[in-house]
Amino acid sequence: MKPGGVSRRHLVAGAVLLGSLPTAEALRPRRRRVDAMGTLELERDLPLAFGNWRNDDSIRPLLPDPAQQELLAATYHQVLARTMQRLDGVRVMLSVAYGVDQGGEATAVHRPEFCYRGQGFAVRPLGDHRLELAPGVQVPVRRLFATQGPRREAISYWLTLGQVAALPGLGRRLAQWREGLSGWIADGLIFRLSTLGEPSAEAFEQHADCARSLWRAVGPERRARYFGSGAESGGRA
Repeated sequence: MKPGGVSRRHLVAGAVLLGSLPTAEALRPRRRRVDAMGTLELERDLPLAFGNWRNDDSIRPLLPDPAQQELLAATYHQVLARTMQRLDGVRVMLSVAYGVDQGGEATAVHRPEFCYRGQGFAVRPLGDHRLELAPGVQVPVRRLFATQGPRREAISYWLTLGQVAALPGLGRRLAQWREGLSGWIADGLIFRLSTLGEPSAEAFEQHADCARSLWRAVGPERRARYFGSGAESGGRA
């Protein structure tokens, strides 16, 4: 091949890529899950009181700075932030961000790793775990510890894609690919629970107790979309 020329191999590769464009266009997801299943309504679906827990307006969960909030508003359809207080005085902060299009990685803006670091926190991962909602009913969670000055916060969170709960990484990407190849644009959410203080077994059990009570309060027809289908059937998400 002459310098600056084009080899036969490159011409063939280009033809193959051009030929694949109609196929790629045909495979582009066009149907939205929310059109078939309905849009979640966080304020309606997640009650202000459930089990031994009641809404407490005295403490607000951490929210992004104004720049992040602008991006958040463009990415998510709804955001809910509450502090729930148990009858014994324990408080768990709850934050849910819901979007009707979860086919890409833009929704990572509200993942606690990025949200807290964007606020100047140091964030330490504490591994992935299974949070038991009922005997044989679990949801995968990721635990973190965020610190900034005197503030200490233990965090548990999970994500859903349609009716699948999957943590960031390969599991979530596979779920996105399955939805896309089926022609669907999936909705989904990030569900975060946190407590002020050190990341102890007691703190994470408080997260679990709040989640269990909320799982029982959410209508069965909505549970899979908040906790994943594994949380509805007891199987692995």
